[in-house]
Amino acid sequence: DVAYLPQKPILTGKNVAEAIRLPWTLAIRGKGGKAEQLLPDERIRTTLDAMGCEDIDLERAPHDLSGGQTARVALARTLLTDPKVLLADEVDAGLDDDNAAKVATIMADAATRGMAIIRIRHRPPDGRATRTLTLDKGRLTEREMTDSAAQDANAVPDGADENEETQA
Repeated sequence: DVAYLPQKPILTGKNVAEAIRLPWTLAIRGKGGKAEQLLPDERIRTTLDAMGCEDIDLERAPHDLSGGQTARVALARTLLTDPKVLLADEVDAGLDDDNAAKVATIMADAATRGMAIIRIRHRPPDGRATRTLTLDKGRLTEREMTDSAAQDANAVPDGADENEETQA
């Protein structure tokens, strides 16, 4: 399984729970069971809470969510499908630093369980990646972490506005 999480995800359904359960309504994942049985509310709630979404009611309409909440709900949906590879395009772009850190922790935990994750970010490196690559003028190069860069993960890299950061 390979999952792609776009920078601006779309959530469909009458409520957050339904939007998250969408993959379980498909024949390939549903395997004849009801989505509510295959993905119970408790599992959704635990995942959302870990991302700082304690305030999101599962009955809330997806169109009532903020951009940051939508991104985290879409990430929860994607992670709950347990893909082998996750391609994440700036999932933390609309988040404040605290919520971006929660998302990074969730993704790092998934990586320790064997999920390969490729994150595209414009934020400074957060120290969670095992490798950091920079795309600049069509060239992909591995970034060397210096002691000072490792100590100051909040330093903005030179040319950060022009370059794509890829963390794997």
